[in-house]
Amino acid sequence: MSEKSVIESTIEPITKERIIYDLMRGGIDSRDNVLLHSSLSSLGWVIGKSMTVVDAFLEVLVDGTLIMPAQTGDNSDPSKWVNPPVPESWWPIIREHTPSFHPEHFDTRGMGKVVECFRHYKGVLRSPHPTSSFLAKGRQAKYIVKNHPLTPTFGMASPLGRLYDLNAKVLLLGVGFGNATALHLAEAISGVLSKEQNGTKFNEKWVDYEDFAYDSDRFEEIGELLLQEEIAYTFEVGQAKAICFRVRDAVDFASNWWKEHPPV
Repeated sequence: MSEKSVIESTIEPITKERIIYDLMRGGIDSRDNVLLHSSLSSLGWVIGKSMTVVDAFLEVLVDGTLIMPAQTGDNSDPSKWVNPPVPESWWPIIREHTPSFHPEHFDTRGMGKVVECFRHYKGVLRSPHPTSSFLAKGRQAKYIVKNHPLTPTFGMASPLGRLYDLNAKVLLLGVGFGNATALHLAEAISGVLSKEQNGTKFNEKWVDYEDFAYDSDRFEEIGELLLQEEIAYTFEVGQAKAICFRVRDAVDFASNWWKEHPPV
């Protein structure tokens, strides 16, 4: 959405104080560990843009932790790229010349402006996974990101597993359940997924590895069930619809659901 369209759809400018008030009214506590997925434009026209959003969350979570996904999909096997695809003749060149993942320097892809802003904040830590890292800042940041094995990417040994142990919250701010990365943990522990081959540039060399065939296509369906079961709830932040749920509750429900409704 263009900035002009955002301005035209905004009733009044969104301030940091408004975001803080709405988060606290929606049940976000100062000690919470929150995995945030966000769409900046959904909030309305925010004074200070991404920095205001990040600052608001950090002020609310003064004794907690703010976490965001920082995926780097362009550091993956080009043979699997579909949005957009690249010619097959390019694949070996890309594999050879893709820079090796470095947590301090590697840009995210498709994560949004708020994530890229947060990535540059002092004290933000990043997990070491070359394609699916997480950012964290706050009381539990070191614990959450210190380990992130190459495979399984979203298993119990990943930051999502740490968030499960902490019973952290997920906040979908202006985005739907299709963005709920935590549900990949439910896929991983359900035992129903097939495996697939992947590749990435890591430690200065191309590495091929096997992982689960994660698929978010059914996340919206599961999300509707989470709302019906009152595991997830909604409120508003600025002009955005926010969806909130506990990682452990949602993952337990979703992993059982997958066992009963395995992929065809």
